[in-house]
Amino acid sequence: MKHKYLLHGMGLSNISASKLLDDKHIEYVIVDKNNQEDNKILSSLSSFSEIIKAPGIPWDTSILIKAKELNIPVITELNLGLSYISKNTTLIGVTGTNGKSSYVKYLNDYLTFLGKSSKIAGNYGIPICDIVLESQREADIEHKLDFLIIELSSFQTEIKESLNLDMAICLNISPSHMERYLNFNSYREAKLNIINHLKSDAPYISFDEYIPTEFKKSYNAVRKIESFPSSFYLNGNAAIDTYSILLSCLSSLKIDTSKLVEFDSFFKKLPFRQEVIIDNSELLVINDSKSTNWDSTLALLSSQLNKEKSINIIIGGKVRNINDCDIPEKLLKLFIEKNINIFLIGESSQILSEILLENKINFYSDNLENICKKLYSENGIILFSPGFPSFDLFENYVARGNYFNELWKNI
Repeated sequence: MKHKYLLHGMGLSNISASKLLDDKHIEYVIVDKNNQEDNKILSSLSSFSEIIKAPGIPWDTSILIKAKELNIPVITELNLGLSYISKNTTLIGVTGTNGKSSYVKYLNDYLTFLGKSSKIAGNYGIPICDIVLESQREADIEHKLDFLIIELSSFQTEIKESLNLDMAICLNISPSHMERYLNFNSYREAKLNIINHLKSDAPYISFDEYIPTEFKKSYNAVRKIESFPSSFYLNGNAAIDTYSILLSCLSSLKIDTSKLVEFDSFFKKLPFRQEVIIDNSELLVINDSKSTNWDSTLALLSSQLNKEKSINIIIGGKVRNINDCDIPEKLLKLFIEKNINIFLIGESSQILSEILLENKINFYSDNLENICKKLYSENGIILFSPGFPSFDLFENYVARGNYFNELWKNI
């Protein structure tokens, strides 16, 4: 049967898919929000061999409901791109709520440091179809790519059609994207579906709590190490967890770990992930704009508690779901016991202020510029770790992070 694809949604990934399909002279039809209810498309749905679903498209559209009735496979740009990747390339899928991008960059850069040919794709912002097209131009797709490391969001792991990974890694799971899922268990199941994207007998690298009961006999849980190199890109418990996963991953791949400490001195962290922008005897300012949930905020705050300085933390942003504003008990306890100075910004300020008042916790609410001006004269630690998405005030977390940096340059 001649392939004919329906591209459902036209974000970054499906734009890339369309370019690859054009290159291969394969027929496709585009469906976006402007024509997804088109009766002509619905009535002709059986003519399509597969539907390539953009990650942000929900499952309750008329097209996807009818596709299920007609047993038309629903895939992603990842599936399409991987069908053109050499069987000699080791495919590593990485998911988790926090730290995915930093982890895949670290792993990719270390493999490159050792002389391996490695690339990153997926939710990191680089569609696999782009890599296929680039590799074809460089004539290296068949032989030169040793590793392809794919960052996977829950929107990608929830797809049923397997990615046939050679290794799957789950870093952590905590509440996020509750506007998309019925509850935390639904979100957790979507994340853990990465196991079903593995080839037979391929390794799954994670901690015991992220290995479903039915897979306990199939996979050994990662054991946490007791310490990590001081040069590692993370601090605190997050570093222990991530370094433990890293060592287990490299061991399974039979990759030399003896050069990790040497590599650390060369590694460049991604911006806006616990990024230190000022560090002197009086002031430490950390930009963690990428923080979009409470666990990431808690991780940064916990890593600074051993310093004998007052801590100021700026939190707040876009409310996706009312439950986003439920401050975890562990974080509330730290606010109180460690006398943390709290500053609120954005759409979530009103709800968060009510919760803080109920717990008799003092706070200050204003716009980000005024807060930074107020904190400029203070000695101590300033943490910008919003814990919420940026879309109430900014285009994305990058714009938010850049704005914060510019404020401190100009104060």
